[in-house]
Amino acid sequence: RECVEIFIVEVGRAHSGFKVAKSKSTLTATGDTQIHIIDPLNHQLYFEFKGIHEISHMSYKERNFSIDTMGVVFKTEAHFDDPEGPKMVFYIRDNIESQIKCVATGKHSYAFREGFENRGGRRQVIVVLKMWRVRAYFCNLFWPIEEWLQTEGNLSDLRFNPRLPEV
Repeated sequence: RECVEIFIVEVGRAHSGFKVAKSKSTLTATGDTQIHIIDPLNHQLYFEFKGIHEISHMSYKERNFSIDTMGVVFKTEAHFDDPEGPKMVFYIRDNIESQIKCVATGKHSYAFREGFENRGGRRQVIVVLKMWRVRAYFCNLFWPIEEWLQTEGNLSDLRFNPRLPEV
């Protein structure tokens, strides 16, 4: 079984470079084409991109793309006194036992702390991270690349102990 996430896309401003692609899931345009992603359930604006090239993509040079994931929180580190801003570092374990480092910044760090502290007596906490960014950090030529998930602006969301249908 294959799952597909559905978005309705409105093109607010298009110039001569805009064209319809042969694939229904591909959009090509010039850099200043304005894109609005509409939530198909309530027809409300989900996210607005000022230009099509703001839609994240993955290339071999820059690993900066959004991802939805879910896992059990097993370690947390609070950094609310950091001069660069509040930060909550936590680690999740997904269904294939991968250990993933996550960094919540700004208002998301407070939202994570509040959700984690109000877990209602549950020992295990499942967190769903909607559209978080994968970040890659190159230490130097001799060290491996460190990757983690991070919040960024209005794209990010987190949900604690969601009610999930049986799989």
